[in-house]
Amino acid sequence: MNVDFAYYWSIFWRRFPYFIVVASLLTSIGLIVAMLLPPEYEARATLLVESAKIPEQLAASTVRTEATEQLQIIERRLMTRENLVETAQRLGVVDRKEGEPFLVSQVVEDMRSRTTFSATTSRSNRRGPQNATLVTIGFRAEDARTAARVANEFVTLVLQENVEMRTAVAGETLQFFEQEVERLSGELDIQSAEIVRFKNSVGRALPDSQDYLTGRQGLLQSRLAQIERDVAEIEEQKKRILALFEQAQFQPDPQNASPQERALIEARDALDSALLVYSETSPRVRLLKARIAQLEKRVQAEKLGISANTADPKSAQQVLVDAQIAELDVRSETLNSEANKLIAEIDEIEETLGQIAGNGLTLRTLERELESTQRQHSEAVDRLAKAATGERIELLSKGQRITVIEQATPPDYPSKPNRPLIAGAGAAVGILLGLGVVLLLELLNRSIRRPSEIVDRLGITPIAVLPYLRTDTEAAWRRTVLILIVCGLMLVLPLSIYFIHSLLVPLDGFANGFLKNFGLALPGGGVN
Repeated sequence: MNVDFAYYWSIFWRRFPYFIVVASLLTSIGLIVAMLLPPEYEARATLLVESAKIPEQLAASTVRTEATEQLQIIERRLMTRENLVETAQRLGVVDRKEGEPFLVSQVVEDMRSRTTFSATTSRSNRRGPQNATLVTIGFRAEDARTAARVANEFVTLVLQENVEMRTAVAGETLQFFEQEVERLSGELDIQSAEIVRFKNSVGRALPDSQDYLTGRQGLLQSRLAQIERDVAEIEEQKKRILALFEQAQFQPDPQNASPQERALIEARDALDSALLVYSETSPRVRLLKARIAQLEKRVQAEKLGISANTADPKSAQQVLVDAQIAELDVRSETLNSEANKLIAEIDEIEETLGQIAGNGLTLRTLERELESTQRQHSEAVDRLAKAATGERIELLSKGQRITVIEQATPPDYPSKPNRPLIAGAGAAVGILLGLGVVLLLELLNRSIRRPSEIVDRLGITPIAVLPYLRTDTEAAWRRTVLILIVCGLMLVLPLSIYFIHSLLVPLDGFANGFLKNFGLALPGGGVN
């Protein structure tokens, strides 16, 4: 396939005025934009997040916020609406004309777009510990001093916010543990008083008294058994005394007997002999019994030295026996009284021992609650001491802190805009768009201009083709018009735009207002 470059070159040259108009227009616009865009100076300050000066093994700060998280919190607080507006007004970042409204939302967006806040953490290797965290704060402004002033203001706010945040966290931690210790101390007092009240209410019915009560119960039971034996022995002793008294009273000694006693002995012998022959109802037996009773009465009266007719006489032996019996009765009554007291105390001990199990369970529950509260109180006291140390560390700035490595200084050269790039981009776009206009015109032109097109469209083979020849006057006039057009575009258009921007209306603000409808904006923000 043969390509007729000469033909296409001739077409381009024929359409060259259109190409040069479009290319010159866009190139001029690019140059104007590059010249009119205000310069932007960016000032940067560098901060360093230093680790704690005191080893954590000796004393640790209570502020456990990581450096990256802390920087993110500080950045969010710096970029708040109120802070940005106050900084912009105080440092004169926003230049408002008299009577012009103060658009807060536009100022906030502009300040946020101009501010850069970045943090980088260096490591010795991929798995090694963090070496240092560097923070870079930058601000762009049309004036170099303003950029440095705002960047340093942000640095001051960062340092102030860091100190306030860390001391506030340490102070709140200390205050919390102070309140916790006070609360737990109150609970300890309440629980201790509750245990004391419970012990006083139940008396000896506690597990601690169980061994004593069991031993006491055994001693009392042993004593009670001994008393019962003593009482039984007293009763036996009384029986023996009475038996011996009766035996001695009615069995007189035959050798030393008086006549009455010998008569009594003989009457008893006769009764015994009669009983061998006669029955108890025999008149002889009844007579002998009456005789014996009479003789016994006389013998007793004889021993007491009183008349036999005296009623109910008592011998000296009888008086002695009665005294011994009375003494034994007193001892028996005393022992029975002691036994009753022992029985009452044993019953009380048994009732108390029956209550020990339930009281012990309640007491153990109260003591467990007290022990749990004591452990919490001890832990809270220990943490309170650590919190006090941590607050002291933060107040003395011995913990993790942010320091300034390099203050922001006014830059010597603007960072934006890149005027050669903008101008070159305008020229490149103009050339491409000019070529596009030429191509579009040729695609829309359906006229026949070459012999090959005559053959293709009409099916006629021409003998010869005569081109259109311009005269010298026509060619000169064409060149003059083309030069005037180019000069007008290159000179008049930029000057007109410049005077409109300077004297009538700022074109960058107008352009920003137009581009804002499409979510775009010129470099620099356009806030004046």
